[in-house]
Amino acid sequence: MSSSSSSNTNTKSTVPTAIEVLDIKINENVTSMKEGECKKLTATIIPEDSTDKNIVWESSDENIATISATGELIAKKYGTVDVTAISSNGKTSTIKINIKSPKEQGNTLINTLSYNCLLYTSPSPRD
Repeated sequence: MSSSSSSNTNTKSTVPTAIEVLDIKINENVTSMKEGECKKLTATIIPEDSTDKNIVWESSDENIATISATGELIAKKYGTVDVTAISSNGKTSTIKINIKSPKEQGNTLINTLSYNCLLYTSPSPRD
């Protein structure tokens, strides 16, 4: 009878393990905005220590509302729009927002609101 022995070697890998995004959630509970209004949206990625925390923002209709890569949402005209945050591995969170017309439809009001929004999202010339 012959016997054989095998050697098991355990090696530890030094390659870090990627931690996958399991869920994403838009933090703000925005259901309505007025034309010309802007809001900053943020999203939470779960787990908190996920390796890739990149988020892509999308608007279902950019004629109604636009959203920047940093989550700056601008209401452009009356209607309903879905805003979605998407993680790098495809997890999504969506909110539906009704854009309402302001009581005064004058261009001055809308231009003023848009101007204030741009001031909010742009750095000051003094910075």
